[in-house]
Amino acid sequence: VDRVQTNMKSARDALGEAAGMAQLLATVEQTFKQGNLETIGRQLKQIREGLESVRGVPEFSGVETKLREFEERLQAMVQSPLQKAFEDHDAESVQHLSSILVLVNKSDIIGTLFVSAKMSVLQSSWEA
Repeated sequence: VDRVQTNMKSARDALGEAAGMAQLLATVEQTFKQGNLETIGRQLKQIREGLESVRGVPEFSGVETKLREFEERLQAMVQSPLQKAFEDHDAESVQHLSSILVLVNKSDIIGTLFVSAKMSVLQSSWEA
């Protein structure tokens, strides 16, 4: 009886996760349209965390691919402002935009953008 009860609770929790995942997937596109980068980052992080609970459910078979597309889209939206923040020495914006990339496991791009921003300054100094 305890095992059945435990299995039923697990099934209930999995259904709750699936419902939450479906809700998030439905709202993330609207959040992209609003342009709220931090909210998008949090939503994508939640989707990634909930992905394991819906793995194997046919209705969610394309979620991982869609998540990668969303993450790449968010990265593209953050890259240019972050590059500019590095160039302008705007520490507050760098911290804010970098935290969004960290949410979606795209922190590797932060270093690349930093080097790119500093290279142009170094190159112009070198050529002068």
